Amino acid sequence: NNPWTMPPKKSFWKRKANEKQFSVTSSRGKKSSSFEQFDASVSDAWSVDEDTMATNSHKQKQIQPPPKNNTTLLQLQQRQEIKQENNGSIIASSSATRERNNTQSTTPSTVSNTPHQTQLQQQHEDKEVHQQQHEQRQQCEKQESSSPSTPKKKSPSQHSLSMSPRKTPSRNARKDVTQPETFDSITRSGSGTEAIKSRGELRIGKFEKVLNSGNVNLDILKNLSWSGVPSQVRAMVWRLLCGYLPANEKRRQTTLERKREEYKDLVAQYYGTRLDPENEKTFHQIVIDVPRTCPAIETFQQRTVQEILERVLYLWAVRHPGSGYVQGINDLVTPFFVVFLEECIDCDFGDCDCTTIPRVLLDDVEADCFWCVSRLLDGIQDNYTPGQHGIHDKIAALEDITRRVNGKLVSHFEEYNISFLQFSFRWINCLLMREMPLRCTIRLWDTCLAETEGFASFHVYVCAAFLEMFSQHLLSLNDFQDILCALQNLPTTTWTYEELEVVLAKAFMFKTMFHNAQSHLK
Repeated sequence: NNPWTMPPKKSFWKRKANEKQFSVTSSRGKKSSSFEQFDASVSDAWSVDEDTMATNSHKQKQIQPPPKNNTTLLQLQQRQEIKQENNGSIIASSSATRERNNTQSTTPSTVSNTPHQTQLQQQHEDKEVHQQQHEQRQQCEKQESSSPSTPKKKSPSQHSLSMSPRKTPSRNARKDVTQPETFDSITRSGSGTEAIKSRGELRIGKFEKVLNSGNVNLDILKNLSWSGVPSQVRAMVWRLLCGYLPANEKRRQTTLERKREEYKDLVAQYYGTRLDPENEKTFHQIVIDVPRTCPAIETFQQRTVQEILERVLYLWAVRHPGSGYVQGINDLVTPFFVVFLEECIDCDFGDCDCTTIPRVLLDDVEADCFWCVSRLLDGIQDNYTPGQHGIHDKIAALEDITRRVNGKLVSHFEEYNISFLQFSFRWINCLLMREMPLRCTIRLWDTCLAETEGFASFHVYVCAAFLEMFSQHLLSLNDFQDILCALQNLPTTTWTYEELEVVLAKAFMFKTMFHNAQSHLK
């Protein structure tokens, strides 16, 4: 009787011998399955002994489902006939099945006696019909695939929904890596060319709408030009963005004629002094540099074109004695000359023979080049004054921006004693004219002319983005000479607008980050 002793556990899960076991047999009859119902209804299909009949006798007393109505069967038959007629083919087996169903529907006593048999037969027949229709559709599809030249016959409803089939671009269409000729017709293959042309036409329409308005909204024109100007309207757009022509459409033609006459007077007044002792040295340097302008393009090697460039450069040098002519200015005339000359010719600039162009048109092109180059150089005058302090300031800003966006590259340059002055001086002096193809330079100028102080401030961010494009390759070089040669001979000869768009996007990002935070320039 120890109080700390636990009482013995009772086995509640064990039953006592004298307790009555629960019966597992339910007094309620087991519900028959569908197979048992079918067995009871079609018991005459095979031999069944008396014991089996006695066992299943209580199952026959269950409530049988009501027989199907004859009208319901007829409706099902009519629906099947309509479906088969729409598909365009009725097979012999389905007709035999309908005849058998008709005979069953005319004998209601039989249907009422064996409803489950009728239901199973109907399901089996429907399954056969659907299977035959599916096989027939597969055969039709195989025939169409084997004979692609035969057009598929559409139903009236399908034809009304697909009067103009949609054209999908070919997956095998590849972009051509050659240099594009115009902004709105980038060379591509496949049906995507039509979409590009349509976009180009829409873009030209936007420019023409702005240009043909009474007073051109320069802000809207700059927003459109930032992403590139179509070649069809580029000459007029550049004249407006440079400030060479007024925004008022009524004054535009008179101003153009007046400025061209002024240039003719300047040529008559100053060009004869090119051999004077005080001007001889300047003109001699111009004569040396002009043949070096775009040597890969044959048009610039024509004597007629070289004389035009000599007059434009000499007149600008005479009118700006504070800076005079500086090597590199000759490259800045070429984009204007190409754009204004293409406005007068129907062929590509590289295939143009300027001796066949009327002299009047060449004089107009020359005058337009002079005034537009003068407007451009007015914004970057400090780049060409003695000492070229403007270029040195821009190089310092370029180095600071690069240090902030890619400090690893600047440290790599410092490790191998690479100075930004050694490679970026030409980038700023010639506005990247010698670093990329001429077509890419023209596209770059579309954006720079649309930017406020595009050549004075935005060009620095363009140079930073341009250097960033080759940072991985430059970081892989471990020699002073290799790095400097790579910077002075960058692989841009095969560049298209796509690579340039990446540079412009990065330049815009750098400007957004740093232009309004001037402390990085201090």
